[in-house]
Amino acid sequence: MNATTGHLIEAVDRVSLAVADGSVQGADVKSMPVSENGLSSELLEELAALAAEKVHGGEGLRLMGEGGLLPELAQHLMQAALEAEMDEHLAAEAGRIGGRGSRSGGNMRNGYRAKKVMTEVGAVTVQVPRDRLGTFRPRLLPVHARRTGEIVSTSLRRTGW
Repeated sequence: MNATTGHLIEAVDRVSLAVADGSVQGADVKSMPVSENGLSSELLEELAALAAEKVHGGEGLRLMGEGGLLPELAQHLMQAALEAEMDEHLAAEAGRIGGRGSRSGGNMRNGYRAKKVMTEVGAVTVQVPRDRLGTFRPRLLPVHARRTGEIVSTSLRRTGW
């Protein structure tokens, strides 16, 4: 258990569960401390090993800018969040009785559009998912936001913070 957060990641039959009290038990349970941002110590150690390997190999480690580790990590995290938002959106539409999400011609994925965003770690290009009916409006990347500061302020306004 991490002393700063008090949370654990429990891996149960290849499914990860975030629990605060360690209530998941069994033979296939493996506990890993988690950072404040939800990163397991295993992941952090893996990233540190990658950095050391690049430095010792003579390549050097580029953190920021084009080809840097941090922009690549930011891109992957933003992409995963956008995909999760689209899944949530389509599930909500499918759940409406007789709504546009019904099986008789309901909404579904319809490709992607590229969007370049300036983050604190450099420019990142993500593929924003689109839906057939054009009703998907991602909360993470609002339509006209191009910088993460705009994204954060818009997200905070939408969630009531």
